Formats: sequence, structure tokens, C-alpha cells
Amino acid sequence: MATATGLSTSFVSAIELGQVGAGVATLQKLLRLYGTTETAMLNSTATGTKGTLSRPADRARVRDSFNKVTTEQLLPVQPTLGATLTTVEPGGGSNGSYAHEGDEFVYVMSGSFRVFVEDERHDLTPGDCLFFPSTCPHSWLNPEEVPAIVMWVTTPPTF
Repeated sequence: MATATGLSTSFVSAIELGQVGAGVATLQKLLRLYGTTETAMLNSTATGTKGTLSRPADRARVRDSFNKVTTEQLLPVQPTLGATLTTVEPGGGSNGSYAHEGDEFVYVMSGSFRVFVEDERHDLTPGDCLFFPSTCPHSWLNPEEVPAIVMWVTTPPTF
């Protein structure tokens, strides 16, 4: 696993043992290695109906204390689209750049959110949205003192 992801064996071991946290870039590498997404790992499944209703009480949530991020899956596993409601605590973020296949759309619901797409810096406030190809190295963070709530849509689903 360490060789396939470019991570050191000791770092992968420390993650497995819960001794260190992993940034979003590292999590993306591990998910791609296993050919899965965060949504699929949470065993979210489609309903089998034409429409998919997602109620807050039924959604899977993942709290990542290392990155200061809570991700709420808005959709069950879909083959073409992923959607999350992400709360980024002050100072939280991706902890490094990453890139992957697809496209991303980010809509800021509250707070402030900073996204870097290659060498471009985008400072977003409530109501702002940003679209970019996921193949460009990107990173993000909450530079303010209040939580940022962001709706994130990706194709194909990556988290």
C-alpha cells in the first residue's frame, strides 16, 4: 500500500494505528488505491426509486478531527454524482493539494472559505460558488474564526 500511494510505510502504519491523522490529499490516495469513495465505505445505497430523498436524520456523517472537517453525505452512492454538506472549523482544511478525475462545484452557505486551484486563490463568502476541473491540483481551508458550511458537488463522486 505504501509503495502504491507514495506514502512511507511508517506513515501508513501510524494511520492504521490511529497515531496520526491524514490530510484530504492522503485520504484521496488511499480511497483511489482501494477503488472506492467515502460514501461507498459508509455503505450508503440507492433507494431503487426514481427519486432519492435525503433527510438530515438519515444521512451518514464523518468527523475528521485532524482536518477539522465534518462531512455529511447528501446522496447515497450514485455512479455519476457526489454531494456533501461540509462544515470546516476555523483553521480546518485539506492540509495539502490533491487532484483526481472529474469536476467540482463548491457553494458557500455560511462563513468564509478559501480555495486554491493550482496557483489561483479564491476567497469565497456566503452565496459564492466556484466550479473547476478536479484534475487541477487544489486545496482549501477556512481562514476565519467561525465555521464555514459548504455544499460540495463532484462528478464522479470522490468522497
